[in-house]
Amino acid sequence: TLAKKRYVEVVSQVRRRWECPNCHRRGVKRESVGIWLCKKCGFKFAGGAYVPTTKLGEVAKRSMAKEPVEEGLLVKLERKKAKKGRKGRLKAST
Repeated sequence: TLAKKRYVEVVSQVRRRWECPNCHRRGVKRESVGIWLCKKCGFKFAGGAYVPTTKLGEVAKRSMAKEPVEEGLLVKLERKKAKKGRKGRLKAST
């Protein structure tokens, strides 16, 4: 049946050995729901319930690799926060 096929697919994904993001060897096994452990290097990390990486995590990783954070943008954000803080102090003191 369809339900049995889906169950077998999920269980086979959970039980197989995955590639470690730290040492890149096939040694990652599921320890509990969302907790994965590499048997080769001992690296423990959080991931999906049935697979070590989630689709959302992969998308985020790709977007971070494409666009490095600009230092100028961070400075602008800090200046905006400082201006907001000064305005708030002026209103409170009058």
